[in-house]
Parts: sequence; structure tokens; C-alpha cells
Amino acid sequence: MKIRATLLPFLILLLTARGVPAATGDDKPTPPASPLTVAQLPEFQISKGAVLYERYCTFCHGETGRGDGLNAYLLPAKPADLGDRQLLAAKSAAELAQVILKGGQAAGLSPAMPAFAPTLTPAQAGFLVDHLQNAFKHSPANESPDSDL
Repeated sequence: MKIRATLLPFLILLLTARGVPAATGDDKPTPPASPLTVAQLPEFQISKGAVLYERYCTFCHGETGRGDGLNAYLLPAKPADLGDRQLLAAKSAAELAQVILKGGQAAGLSPAMPAFAPTLTPAQAGFLVDHLQNAFKHSPANESPDSDL
């Protein structure tokens, strides 16, 4: 969209009237006295698994993986505490991906764990498994005997 030549003086007048200075050749930005180095930049990293976990898993497993998500109280069995190292160590990464894709019942676990194969690809399930194996380092909460994935 081109600004017509007749509108340009009006826009300049409007901008200067609002306190926005008109750009001139002398208005050059000045660099900071000492620019940041790469070592000074904050560490910023978001994994694909973290994004997927936030979108699909937090409702039942909770933000910290303790099985205390918003929907957890509606389920017949408490969702698994994903910080329980014994629980995750008992299954290989491939088995955990299958639980995500095929659901808990297919793996002999809670039928309340839905199958995400219609929603997630096998690669995305792998990203989730990587996230599960690295993100939750807390000690397991006291779980009831009916707690499973």
C-alpha cells in the first residue's frame, strides 16, 4: 500500500504534533558503550518436548509432573508421578513412546491414559520421552496404590 504524496505532509505534521520527532539524516542511533558478548547473553532453550508436554500432558500430569494437573481429580486413578525415577527406569524410551501413542491400557497401565497417536507423530512422542527423562528431577510424591500411567 503506497501513501499518496498528498497524505505524506499530513502524516509528518501529525507525528510531530504528537511528540514523535521526524527522522532526519542527523538522527542516527548510537551503539552502546560496551556491547554484550555471546558469553553474557542469557541461556535460552526450549525443547520441543517441553512445548508438547505443556500442550498435551499438564492437564493430567501437572506442570511439575506429579500427577496433580487440573483434570487429575476427574480420573479414576491418579496420573503417574513422572518424577518417579523407578517408574521411568522400568520402561525403555521406545516403551514410553508407545504408552504415549497407544495409551495406558495398551501397555497394561491405566485406561485413563489416552492414546495420542491420532494427535502426535512418533517423532513428537520421542521428543516427549526425552523431556520426561530429563525434566522432572523431584522425588516421587506419596502415591496411592492405584496410581499408574
